[in-house]
Amino acid sequence: MQAADVDNSGTIDYGEFVAATLHMNKIEKEDHLFAAFSYFDKDGSGYITADELQQACEEFGIDARLEELIQDVDQDNDGRIDYSEFVAMMQGHTDVDAKKSLDNSFSIKFKEALKL
Repeated sequence: MQAADVDNSGTIDYGEFVAATLHMNKIEKEDHLFAAFSYFDKDGSGYITADELQQACEEFGIDARLEELIQDVDQDNDGRIDYSEFVAMMQGHTDVDAKKSLDNSFSIKFKEALKL
């Protein structure tokens, strides 16, 4: 309560309540994204490799062109997906032209499988 009471008035006004709620919502979403990333990063390396992604797709019954997905998401072109690249993908912040070439059903099925 004290953290939400920014002006130290002893009460939480509407603006403070909204700010605290938005902050908690953001933290919860970040926790879900990290949990999802960790699920795919089977070896705990901090990266999702093509093999790890292939294994996850097979588990979820998703048929996808992984080379194109990795190329679209892999911003530093190292052939792996790091956490920031994963977050950008899940939030829809990937290259628009490359994204058009992907099978859009993959992204939908992926998010549904993760329940995000």
